[in-house]
Amino acid sequence: MEAVSGRKRAMHLAGSGAGRRGWGAAIGAVVLLFVLALMALAGGCIKPENPCGEGYCPPGYACIPIVQGFVVQGYVCQTCGNGVVDSAAGEVCDDGNLDDGDGCSADCRSACGNGVVEAKLDEVCDDGNLKDGDACSADCKSKGKCGDGLVDIVGGEKCDCGAGDAQSLGAECKGEQNSAAGGYCRDDCIVHCGDGMVALEEVCDTDLPVTTSCAAFKYDFGRPGCSKACDSFVTASCGDWNWQLHDSGTSEDFVSVWGSGPNDVFAVGDSGTILHYDGQSWRSVDAKTSENLGGVWGSGPNDVFAVGDSGTIVHHDGQSWQSMDSKTLEPLTSVWGSGPNDVFAVGDFGTIQHYDGQSWVPMSSNPLELFFGVWGSGPKDVFAVSDFGIIQHYDGNSWQNMGSKTSEPLTGVWGSGPNDVFAVGDNGTIVHYDGQS
Repeated sequence: MEAVSGRKRAMHLAGSGAGRRGWGAAIGAVVLLFVLALMALAGGCIKPENPCGEGYCPPGYACIPIVQGFVVQGYVCQTCGNGVVDSAAGEVCDDGNLDDGDGCSADCRSACGNGVVEAKLDEVCDDGNLKDGDACSADCKSKGKCGDGLVDIVGGEKCDCGAGDAQSLGAECKGEQNSAAGGYCRDDCIVHCGDGMVALEEVCDTDLPVTTSCAAFKYDFGRPGCSKACDSFVTASCGDWNWQLHDSGTSEDFVSVWGSGPNDVFAVGDSGTILHYDGQSWRSVDAKTSENLGGVWGSGPNDVFAVGDSGTIVHHDGQSWQSMDSKTLEPLTSVWGSGPNDVFAVGDFGTIQHYDGQSWVPMSSNPLELFFGVWGSGPKDVFAVSDFGIIQHYDGNSWQNMGSKTSEPLTGVWGSGPNDVFAVGDNGTIVHYDGQS
């Protein structure tokens, strides 16, 4: 019995061991399947922008929400935002979120704005924000100091045109850097104009009273202002009572003046002097002659004639003056025309020259007469005045003497029409023609 009982006990023990081994194998298989499932799930989340598996990510990854318009659109597994700096992935910071402007960028690759100067990232400053115009630039690469070309508003700068190697791109700087002498910005980053001081390159300051009188600018009364750029005086407040003396810039004698309008006036005189007035100032122009000029007339701004000694005639075409062949060497004293193709020039020894738009041609007249002026109401009604009270009239065919009722030299002639003509001369002489006598 004992032997049988021993065998049964041995068989029972053997059966029990086999059962335990079967259960162990089953449990191992289940564990293996679970691990493989986790690995498959992890494999689906290893790469960024892969959806989180049931809200879970493998170790070292965070399940980050995708937010659009304040609405969570989903979740992804990635290392940036998990609060751990993954240097192997190129991260330089990780503050546990994907927000910009909080000390670590959304891609974990920039720490500008975290208040710590990261020398390894070439930062030279970090004021805890990502704004320009304060003590540190938005990329943490430049300190906010006067002369860096960036206006540090927080630091009290009003301008910054740069200094040294730094150059501002601001249009107000006009390519100039900070300077104590002038320009837009002082060397302490305060705007020059309006600072209450007149710099070397300024003529006035908008924050200072102007002590210069309008008389310095040839006006009769008033006090000028200072321009917004502090580089010139403004004469809008100046005024005149009657005639105003202009600065011609020359001491040569002037003899004649003509203009096509208020912004286009020519004055001619000795030594070939011709000045042009543009409504603001007089400017000397090249007359292409050094002869004394005695008369000027034009049919318009692009067709102007000036005459003078030695038969000189110069013409202005709107761009420049050019010499013309007058067909005479006698001094010419006056010029007038009814149009660009009908111009008369008169002078000494009975000289009368006519221009037909192509060339100048001498006209027949008394060689003893010295003509001083010419004017007409049209191509067939022209008057020339001379010495001894002589007046010649041209009717379109020939010149004829007219009785003037005076023997005084006549020096100028003008009229409003064929029946209203005035001639003036020496000793207070004025004669008038009414179309009859």
